[in-house]
Amino acid sequence: MKIQTKNNDTTLAHIRDAICAYFGISVPAVVSAGKSEYFVIARKMIAWFGNYYGCTDSEIAELIGRDRTSIIYSRKWVSERISIDKHFRKMVRNIQFLIENPLDEMPEYSFDKSKLHQELFRIFKELANEIIISPTLFEITQIPKFVKKIERLGIKSDNVYRELYTFTHRIQKDVDHSPEEYIDRLMQIAQNQSS
Repeated sequence: MKIQTKNNDTTLAHIRDAICAYFGISVPAVVSAGKSEYFVIARKMIAWFGNYYGCTDSEIAELIGRDRTSIIYSRKWVSERISIDKHFRKMVRNIQFLIENPLDEMPEYSFDKSKLHQELFRIFKELANEIIISPTLFEITQIPKFVKKIERLGIKSDNVYRELYTFTHRIQKDVDHSPEEYIDRLMQIAQNQSS
């Protein structure tokens, strides 16, 4: 089923894929029986956004392998969190932006400053949201997952881990801490590598 949005045609599968990308999990993981908090929240977001973009509960339930009752509960849970939690609202806005503005794959050999900045910003926001959602469960051992995402953009440097590590500590103290200074340094590395 296609739903017309402001910038593109969005399918329920596209919504699922964008949310999986946002949380850094695979599609098979999100439709599995896994009870990890990230899988559960991703499923709830798929239910909420699916409904937001006009999909039926039955369509959403079929896509992620759940029953309609779970979809209804998930939608209500997300709506309640949006109404009481400003950080959760921010995450929802970030996910909506990703759904409505999908980022194309960036070839490793090219240096497109605006696309690179967008992708780095998305990665840092994804890291921040993992920390905000589960500050007690987040471990430093999860940082290499984000290092790999940045390396896929063609930025290979020992400084990548350091920037992510420093940002992680700052965001744990101030959830509104901006990633811009870290992104600027990584973009400088990328520009030097492309020269």
